[in-house]
Amino acid sequence: MKVSPRTKFWLVTMFFFVGLFFVKPGWIGLNDTYEDSVFFGWIIAGSIAISMVRCPNCGTPLIFQGKIGGIPLIIAFANKRCKKCDHDLTSID
Repeated sequence: MKVSPRTKFWLVTMFFFVGLFFVKPGWIGLNDTYEDSVFFGWIIAGSIAISMVRCPNCGTPLIFQGKIGGIPLIIAFANKRCKKCDHDLTSID
């Protein structure tokens, strides 16, 4: 099944939030240290997974918004067009 990069971003984001519901601290039944570790690990894994969804044309992450003073600005919402190559991210290639 081929999907657009923007749809792929939303699928990964929805999977992350549904999974977050299940690994929320206090619901697993482990002691607090392990619950916190699992929660923190899920946040890190979700951030990495969301940043791995990239433009098929140039490879720029969909959450890249540009640069401010040479520092990349990354905000967790997907663009409709790539900020570097202006590729339409809503279309299936």
